Amino acid sequence: MPVLWTAAQKGQYTPPTEIKQTYQGAMKYALYSARGEPLEFTTKAGDAWGCINRYSLKDGKGNEVATATLKNKETTVHKIAVPGPGLYWREYNDNGSYWEMYANFGTVSTLALGMTYDYRNSSIPAQMFFYVPKGIKNIEYYYIRTNFHGGGPHKVLDPMGKVAKDVDVNGDWVTVPVPAGMDGRLWSFQNPVLGFFSFNNLPNYYAATPVGLMVPKEVAEKNGLVLRK
Repeated sequence: MPVLWTAAQKGQYTPPTEIKQTYQGAMKYALYSARGEPLEFTTKAGDAWGCINRYSLKDGKGNEVATATLKNKETTVHKIAVPGPGLYWREYNDNGSYWEMYANFGTVSTLALGMTYDYRNSSIPAQMFFYVPKGIKNIEYYYIRTNFHGGGPHKVLDPMGKVAKDVDVNGDWVTVPVPAGMDGRLWSFQNPVLGFFSFNNLPNYYAATPVGLMVPKEVAEKNGLVLRK
């Protein structure tokens, strides 16, 4: 569910001028239509290895809403009509040809983490946000680099933008203490590269902006979060 994050929950945050993410391979995004409006985003397909760029869009129940094959080396502005309000999953696969994803600042667009895909960033995001539920004493996650791509070093930032931990691991667990009063708020990674990445005790979702971040409905209800209308 999309959340109307308060200033305190967001903490210190400077909105970016552009939300651009670049990948090689498959990615899974959670998108949301609040009133049944079309889902809007932009992609640019690469052409490495002569591969084919495809995507499919499914609703929260797994029913296919749209599918398309995109022309290599072309930018596509998507405006996908959906049958009604709610959650949608967009799965994109370029089979290795490289691709780019652009979203408006106000777009609800969340990445599903965990060990589902061999995620490969082609460039390093400046910052990615995640939610630390109330009562969490330590952030725990596992990280291993993806084959053929760099990654590893990154910083964990607390809600005030201060470095809570410098991390440089490959194939190991990371634990970051959560001080009193810093739970129930948004934390972030600075300069992360995805690879195989999985939270052990937090929702396995993160986003390029606080606005873009969704959390599971049960987490929102338990934590008393205000949902976006």
